[in-house]
Amino acid sequence: MRASVPKLGVTVGLVILAHDFAFADNQITSEQWRADLHQLAEAVHEYHPDPFEAVSQSEFNDLVASLNADIPGLTDKQIVVGLAAITAAIQDGHTRLAFPRQHRNVGLELGHTGTPEPMFESLKFAHLPVDFKLFDDGLFVVSATDSHKALLGVQVLQIGNLPADQAMTAVEAVVYKDNASTAKLLIPDRLGMPEILAALGISDDPAKTLLKVRMKTGVEQTVELATLPATETQWLQASEADALPAWLIRRDEKFWARYLADDKAMYLQINEINDKSDETLAQFAARTFAMAEKEGAKRLVIDLRHNSGGSGSLNRSLLLSILRSDRFNNYGKLFVLTGRNTFSAAQFLVLDLEKYANVLFVGEPGGASPTSFGDPKKITLEHSGLTLRVSTIHWHSWLAGEFRDAVAPHIRVEYTSKDFLSARDPVLQAALEFPEPAGVVELCDMLLRQGAVNSAAIILLKYVTDPETADDSLEDDLIRLGEAFAEEGDEVNTRYVYLMGAQFYPASQRLRIGLNAWQGD
Repeated sequence: MRASVPKLGVTVGLVILAHDFAFADNQITSEQWRADLHQLAEAVHEYHPDPFEAVSQSEFNDLVASLNADIPGLTDKQIVVGLAAITAAIQDGHTRLAFPRQHRNVGLELGHTGTPEPMFESLKFAHLPVDFKLFDDGLFVVSATDSHKALLGVQVLQIGNLPADQAMTAVEAVVYKDNASTAKLLIPDRLGMPEILAALGISDDPAKTLLKVRMKTGVEQTVELATLPATETQWLQASEADALPAWLIRRDEKFWARYLADDKAMYLQINEINDKSDETLAQFAARTFAMAEKEGAKRLVIDLRHNSGGSGSLNRSLLLSILRSDRFNNYGKLFVLTGRNTFSAAQFLVLDLEKYANVLFVGEPGGASPTSFGDPKKITLEHSGLTLRVSTIHWHSWLAGEFRDAVAPHIRVEYTSKDFLSARDPVLQAALEFPEPAGVVELCDMLLRQGAVNSAAIILLKYVTDPETADDSLEDDLIRLGEAFAEEGDEVNTRYVYLMGAQFYPASQRLRIGLNAWQGD
């Protein structure tokens, strides 16, 4: 499917805006910007293994030509937005143009290899005095400066000239992504950058932004926000609880663990696939699993919700610890929490565990596709000093013919603004409370009932290809499950059960008869 590529060049709104905010302030000449644009386009062609899956080469070239023609009538910031949109059209989470920021402690970018400063201070983008997050129940303000603390926890209904949902759709034009989860992560961040909003026509003025919000009292209110002063560094969080939930407290630490005595569970939060200065990931795994054995833990929960990558080769430490553990390598005992920030090397760990371990994923789909591009080359654009990253390697999933754009969780858990504001962690709670399944067919039953056909098929594939269970036929159990769905009048899942059964046990006459009976037209 081809991407829908927005026209970013000269529109009436952009021309008026550029006229109002004099071009004399531009630090870079039109010819220099054109040279940087040419360098960007050449780098995509030279280094990316296959840049034209989501956008055709002709569409990409048209975007470049359009921006090239429009450059003389645009401000520096509008040109940066145009460059970012061109790379975003590739729809690869590792191929991106970084937005330089006035406040380096504000905002979100994936990755762990810092981004150099641009050539000119004036290229740094301002931020609003509030920060947004997208929950399952809408877009909310989750942090703010002290002078705007009244907006903490309010729902955002409109940004600039557009309803919130339309503003999110518009700003997605400059969001690099592998899938919808990456977009959900990064869109709220881009909405907090008023110069992006103005360049895309979402608002009229890059120096101030109108927000329509629903206050906690239910009253709707319109507020005007000026950009965050350069000296402002203090932020307040929206949580109404005395303390944030555990999974939000130590996000800057590469990895840590805690034994949850009440739940008899060992909880590991892995925020970066890298070693610490005083402990390697392998040493951490050895220490933590020894602690779990000593405490008699019944469950192992690995939290990857903040993990946007690192060094994928180090995943081996965690993978081997799990595969060698008779205590935890079983469905209902091993849980991995994933979310929209689970990316890059963390996604490799997810795929390795999906392939080899008896694991259940809980939460949201990760922000990386199973088949994706990575290992980006970092390139500095000559005249602006902007940082471009271009993927150099195509990583393929362990599944032949992979078509998923994300690894779906076995246990999908909503995360709402109410959860955040009250410091609840429903994802961890779901992992701790999930009843241990009697067997893989019972697990497939659950997955099929929630529409997770691919997940059910993968569970069965792993069972029949495991030497320990290769001789343990599930034929009778699958027939019983197919009959149960048939009795309920669920024709779709009845067909799925017999289809999977016949595929994994091709010698079974009974499964083939069931498949033929329920094949349909």
